[in-house]
Amino acid sequence: HPVSNPQGFLSLLVAENKLNWAMMKAKLEEENRKGVDDWVAGYGDTRGNPEFRTALAAMMQDTFVQAVVDPECIAASAGCASVVDTLAWCLCEPGDACLVPVPFYCAFK
Repeated sequence: HPVSNPQGFLSLLVAENKLNWAMMKAKLEEENRKGVDDWVAGYGDTRGNPEFRTALAAMMQDTFVQAVVDPECIAASAGCASVVDTLAWCLCEPGDACLVPVPFYCAFK
């Protein structure tokens, strides 16, 4: 639109519905007395929540590696399926195959 969108940008964030977030947040907070952060209702950093990655880096430093771990070098994802999908896109070429040992999620067949 020449007035409201003169540069012609098209937002593809159609899955991020903020229209009912206030109502949904109020209902969730009835069940969860700790409160619900607004970031849960939308897309965030594709590498995972920055606060989680910072906490994970600190835990890894103290527990496993005894060296500095940069949270910017950590990616965290919700669920094995999204991790396998991301790794496949990053590491595989057309025609490559991935072996997923059992037990496995049935979507990997």
